[in-house]
Amino acid sequence: MRFATRISVFLFALAATGLAHGSPVRDLQHELGIDDSKWTVAKETESEIDWTTPGGEAVTLMVHQRPSEMTDPKDKKALQAVFRDEARDEKGGLVEVQTFVSSGVTCGLVTMKFPMNVFNPQAAGYGYQINAIIPMKNASYVLQVAAAESGTTGVREATVTIIDMQQRKIKDLAQEAAGFRRDPYDSKYDADALYMISDDRKWDKAFPDHPLTRARRLIDTLIKGWKLSAKTRQDALFK
Repeated sequence: MRFATRISVFLFALAATGLAHGSPVRDLQHELGIDDSKWTVAKETESEIDWTTPGGEAVTLMVHQRPSEMTDPKDKKALQAVFRDEARDEKGGLVEVQTFVSSGVTCGLVTMKFPMNVFNPQAAGYGYQINAIIPMKNASYVLQVAAAESGTTGVREATVTIIDMQQRKIKDLAQEAAGFRRDPYDSKYDADALYMISDDRKWDKAFPDHPLTRARRLIDTLIKGWKLSAKTRQDALFK
């Protein structure tokens, strides 16, 4: 299983282990300025920490001592292809591939979604996973936030369907459905896509409690506070 789509803690009940501070992953946490004082540790090793938040999100920080799989951010098609394939390998789908710059380092921000019945045949709806990736020359640092639907599902999709049909003056539901679910970047991958137009960020304000909105809001907050050390900046793959 590739590291960026490692299935998040929200899919499993994990036992706490609680290692002492000073491990590589704790050092990275402190460098980035990630405050976990209100979170609960679900699992911890030298290279990974899994937390759960009071809001029900799962947060994972990972240190991988191998070159990053992230390709040149200037080649958007190649970058999208890497993570599209990765999502598909894990029975999920690609929602969004972005890059952002932190302390002069170009990082990746990749959003994927997974049908929850992949993990539990009785579960409905989707789980959403966002990976903020710092690609290094000989390592990769990944901060992941994930959240899953529970209770009544499909409200966001149904509401956006109605609004989109009204805005585009479409009366045929079949016509709307034909373009509602598609690949976010390349139509030749539409057949296997899980992305829906309701996954677009522009709908987040209308659905503040949706798991995709919550995951985006949390990871956006976390990466805005990142502080990269001089060594990380020096060893970063893309600057």
